[in-house]
Amino acid sequence: MRILCKFLPEKFDHLQYFITPMSYTPMKNDQKAIEVKNKQYKTIQEAKRLWLIIALYAYDIKLQDYENQYQNKFVELKSSLSNSIMIDSSSIVEQITEYMNYRTNKLKQDIYKKVLSSRRILLQIRQHSSSSSRKNIIGVSPEPYLDLMSNPFKTRQWNDLSLGPSCIRLNQSAIRSRHQQEIQMENEYKKINDKVQHHLISLPHNIPLKSLVLKTYSNDLLNYFNHSYFVPLSYKDQVRTVEQAKTAASIRRKIEKSDLILRTTEKGYNFYVGSKIEFEKKDDIPVRPIENTIMAPTTNISNFLDEIIRPIFDNKCSTTSTIDGASLIKKLKQYVERGLLKPTTLFCTFDIRNLYTMLPQEEALNILVEFLHVHGYKKVKGIPLDAIRKLASIVLKENVFVYEKKIYRQVLGGAISSSFTLTLANIFMWKWQKELVHRQDMTTEFYGRYIDDIFMTWNKLEKALKDLLDEANTWHPNIKLEYKISKRLPFLDVVLRNDAGILSTSLYYKPTAQPYVVPFISDHPRHTFVNVIHTSLAHAITYSSTFDIFNNERCHIKLTLLLNG
Repeated sequence: MRILCKFLPEKFDHLQYFITPMSYTPMKNDQKAIEVKNKQYKTIQEAKRLWLIIALYAYDIKLQDYENQYQNKFVELKSSLSNSIMIDSSSIVEQITEYMNYRTNKLKQDIYKKVLSSRRILLQIRQHSSSSSRKNIIGVSPEPYLDLMSNPFKTRQWNDLSLGPSCIRLNQSAIRSRHQQEIQMENEYKKINDKVQHHLISLPHNIPLKSLVLKTYSNDLLNYFNHSYFVPLSYKDQVRTVEQAKTAASIRRKIEKSDLILRTTEKGYNFYVGSKIEFEKKDDIPVRPIENTIMAPTTNISNFLDEIIRPIFDNKCSTTSTIDGASLIKKLKQYVERGLLKPTTLFCTFDIRNLYTMLPQEEALNILVEFLHVHGYKKVKGIPLDAIRKLASIVLKENVFVYEKKIYRQVLGGAISSSFTLTLANIFMWKWQKELVHRQDMTTEFYGRYIDDIFMTWNKLEKALKDLLDEANTWHPNIKLEYKISKRLPFLDVVLRNDAGILSTSLYYKPTAQPYVVPFISDHPRHTFVNVIHTSLAHAITYSSTFDIFNNERCHIKLTLLLNG
């Protein structure tokens, strides 16, 4: 609750002043000053989060200790009363158990009421506390990356931005005009109804278009939309909806008036806020420009090619492909079972720099045809290979976009958001990695690739591995790799460790990633938040090689949920 209200215990503030007092500010260099400020902020925030994790972990241990004491005492009591006299057809132990359950539930209800009361008190304290006393206090919840000397936003605006790109404002359509609501409702109704009808009248269902069941469904769907859109909101929801809409509008005005830029960071977990003028000049900002081809003329061709060719690649290259961290762990366990993991075994990871945008277009098209030839295809779904090559050429070479009133065409690589670019990049790497895979197979070592990220095992001298990777760096002028070698390495979302010949795994969190999940106050369907918890726990179970590691992950999940309300 104190996290939700951004009021941590005072000792956390003392920690802030102790860690990094601002004793140096670069003169006449705003960008350096911003960099120093953000590094200081990040250091303090991470330290507070770590302290909070330790506090929660200690609290869990104390609770577990109390629970163990209770269970031990209760077992002793049951043992001493095992031969007790029956009262009203039940033993004294049963009656005590029933009473204890009643008291436990009563205490839970009382605690819940106290929590609600405490929340109101904390919110009042927050509202009445002087802004100067809390102004420089750094919280632990995820916040936007501020690439400015000072924060131009008011507290309410900043808190709204801190909810992140995934947060949906409450009842956005409810405050629009009736006419706008009707248009939106009609569009959504038609979109869903058409999709369902198309599915049901097609094979294998073959339901007649004018059947009663489709008409009933259509009417029920329309009634549902009418109810959802036009049932009046409660007064409380109306107030919150209007407040959130006003805050969002004020943020837009502030951004426009102050000539700022608002973008989603590279991993999409939070916002980037910076100067629009300075934005164009920077190379190290935490955002990545991506060419959006969702509505491009080549999108349907790209999706079609991906649909018919990706299954071929997945089938023919499954032994060297890694689809996620879980599949990597599964394959490495097989490597361990064959007795290949030794105390001296090294792990190696490397990634290809800018693979999508560095693909040589003509060569990639030639390799596509070669890949299909090698695996015995003269046609794919009845389409000749030369026609497939021409279609792929359109997807690669006809990508155009407008920027600053100029039209650009991509001449190297492919659009990142184009589905077939991924498949083509995989096929290109199939050709490039052949020699590397062959050498690994000869020594029964592991090789796994996820698009442009590769993981390998090695049981020879480290220098020999470095020589091999340096040689691989010369195999193609456009393919440049950066590698790491160690007995403990992260790969995708898993950390792999060779602990004296024992494989240890855990979840990996990138240092730049914020502990962000969809905030609980977001207007998502309620099952979304249940899914977040289930998915997080399932990941922790799958990736944790020991119970202690899982317990640490559980604490991390708990903290992440708390930080996001």
